[in-house]
Amino acid sequence: VLHLRMAEAAAAEGIGMLDMGRGPAEYKDSLKTGDLPVYEGAATRVGAGAALHWLGREPARRAHGFVRDRPRLASLAVRTLRGAARLRRS
Repeated sequence: VLHLRMAEAAAAEGIGMLDMGRGPAEYKDSLKTGDLPVYEGAATRVGAGAALHWLGREPARRAHGFVRDRPRLASLAVRTLRGAARLRRS
């Protein structure tokens, strides 16, 4: 409901497109009117800076993709994160 209200408010303000982030989700499918492919990447020079950039991003990106591509594991991760959020609020 929150995402629906957000989309309605955005439309009322003249916003014609919302980026719902990467990866599949049921709430995204229920709100979308189409798909727009988006790509990500980085252009770096060889050196320590490039290595640090890669080390700062790639391990987490690969772990996220690994979990996202396995529905049972993704479901467990979502439940775990929701439980952690509940603990944080208490």
